[in-house]
Amino acid sequence: MATARKKRKAGTLTHDNESLLLRFRQSQARSRMLWSLEGVSYDAKEKQWRVPYYEFERLERSSVFSPEDLRYDLDVAYCKERGQKERTQFAEAWKAIRENPFSVSESHIQQSSVPVQVSLHPSGSMVRLHMRSCMRKKKERQEKLIKQFPALVKYSKEKGLLVPILELAAVLRWLRDEGIYFAVDERCGARLADSAELRKSLIAGETTATAEGLQAAMLYPFVSQTAEGQFRFSFGGPWYLKDAYPTLSGRDASAAAAAMDVSGLLTLSEQALREHVCLWVDQESLTALRDASSENSYLPGLLRHEVLVFDAHPKGGIALYAPETEDPAIALSGTQRQTGGLLSQGGLLRYRIPDTSLQDVQCYLGNREIIYTKAYQQYRDILHERRKLFEERLFFESLQDTSPGMSNSELEQTLFPHQRVAVAWILARKHSLLGDDMGLGKTLSVLAAFDELAHREEVSFLL
Repeated sequence: MATARKKRKAGTLTHDNESLLLRFRQSQARSRMLWSLEGVSYDAKEKQWRVPYYEFERLERSSVFSPEDLRYDLDVAYCKERGQKERTQFAEAWKAIRENPFSVSESHIQQSSVPVQVSLHPSGSMVRLHMRSCMRKKKERQEKLIKQFPALVKYSKEKGLLVPILELAAVLRWLRDEGIYFAVDERCGARLADSAELRKSLIAGETTATAEGLQAAMLYPFVSQTAEGQFRFSFGGPWYLKDAYPTLSGRDASAAAAAMDVSGLLTLSEQALREHVCLWVDQESLTALRDASSENSYLPGLLRHEVLVFDAHPKGGIALYAPETEDPAIALSGTQRQTGGLLSQGGLLRYRIPDTSLQDVQCYLGNREIIYTKAYQQYRDILHERRKLFEERLFFESLQDTSPGMSNSELEQTLFPHQRVAVAWILARKHSLLGDDMGLGKTLSVLAAFDELAHREEVSFLL
């Protein structure tokens, strides 16, 4: 007599002190059900899912995680009781987050499934943004955020992001617009609130910048003068130190940052402007920069508002540094104004000028004293080469026929007009890729060009 086969369980449900632990055979229905729950995360090390206790009853009632589908290796009564208790705490935590997300207790953050936690970095120099494991599409959203705000720094130790204080408001607005809930813990919220007025005053130039004030306002990185008359670079984290001294080891870089002379201060300040780092300086350092010799640096003359400076912009295009007192008509040719840090303290603006608007801006500036940096000259050379290639392309595209001046006149006469144009184009360029449509005789065009190059002895290898 045949007996009914016992149904094989699809997985196991257990628990520990923190949460329910779930292992199961993957299926689309189970994955969809799992991600409909609150606070779910995957433990890659243990290869199991963590589910909050307050979701136990939903698991038990589901059609894919019920006791008929999984082996329940746990105390059901205990899980239900703890789940009801945590559900109450969960509701209270979310109520507190919705009422005021800028000052949330640590217990409420842990009891909720809020996707993003905002806290202070241990150094106190920056704000740490941690996307929790329960966040859906965590990796994609983090990369999207970094792309939107390039100044953010990945904090690999805890797989979070470090946010400069002046970027924080914009980052939180972006999270809100994306429909992502966040919670700022109480310690971070209190520090931000306490330093807000001082920070606003320093940015507006209403308060004299000192090392103590910049540190209290969390305006990192900054430079301050020491009692010995040297200058100290307070970088707030190893990421800025590495950018400032890329060729030095960590210990040597720290030593260099702790005792700079005026020359080192000029180099660091120029590099910060070039790399678009918002560097702040105390009043003594700003005075030293203005009074420094301008033989080997454009910065002193720029801070004294004696010259204008053209440089390459780190995000592409041309950067123009000019005093705030300049006629705002500079900004009317599709340019973008940027300020902050040393720019604001020196009464300067940085204009990002598109390549297409550069000539209009230069005509507007007329005969004013302008310094062109080496990076600008290199960028101009690249633009010139691009323009030359563009004009060359337009010239060859306009040709119906031409004579490439081949030594083998018989071969030249056998070519079709468009093939002679192709050969002339290949011979005129150092690098070329012929992309004519199929059936137009690309092979013969290339072989004819090879024959001429070999005859001219301009190349030693042809394939």
